[in-house]
Amino acid sequence: MTCKVHWRRAMILAALLGVAAGTAQGEPYWIAYEGNEFPEEVGWRRIYGNEHGPFAGGAERNIRDGVFTLNSMRHDQIVDFYDVRQSIDPAPGELFTAEWRVLVDPVSDPGDAGVIIARDDPPGYLAVKNGPYAVVISPGNVLIELKAGDFHWFTVRSVDMQRFELSIDGEPAYSGFFESNTLLQSFVAFGDSVQGQRSLTCWDYVRFGVVPEPATLSALLACAFGLSGRVHHGSCP
Repeated sequence: MTCKVHWRRAMILAALLGVAAGTAQGEPYWIAYEGNEFPEEVGWRRIYGNEHGPFAGGAERNIRDGVFTLNSMRHDQIVDFYDVRQSIDPAPGELFTAEWRVLVDPVSDPGDAGVIIARDDPPGYLAVKNGPYAVVISPGNVLIELKAGDFHWFTVRSVDMQRFELSIDGEPAYSGFFESNTLLQSFVAFGDSVQGQRSLTCWDYVRFGVVPEPATLSALLACAFGLSGRVHHGSCP
């Protein structure tokens, strides 16, 4: 194993294992990335690198018409992803929800980009890998096929951070459990976090938070969805 492989693994592990020291949430909260600025400019942490080492290069990036484009097609050792580190779990009577809308260009490899949600205590995570023709959900490596070449929107909801429900394009798609055999905790991350694959992704928004349970949820989510007001079809802008 080369030293390059060592630093790449160390970079990702340091980024993902060092996330437990966030501020505890004592009340509902909502964090929304709307694709109008680079994520690190609005409170997300950027972790990136390429074949030359950590914090070298990263993906080609641009913002256009409220969509954040992340292009790592140049080299399969590029990583470029973003996280928010804090306590994320809901209290009794509350609901955790995360939502994102993304187009994965058909030139992309299937497992390079996606979203990871890591609960607080005990450690545990859910990963949704967004490929051009399908998503793969971990734990379980559950594959759900999708129409290629268009935006799809995803919603994850959980009342206890043990079990979750996933909807795709507004329709129920899968119900499962968080992975418990892990040290990952207290963060939400999105982007390109895999060495050895390439991707071209367009992110319309990434949002997550804790809201009151369903009695008032629909009104709150309607406000959240209304923040964007954008409709994107086909290829990245």
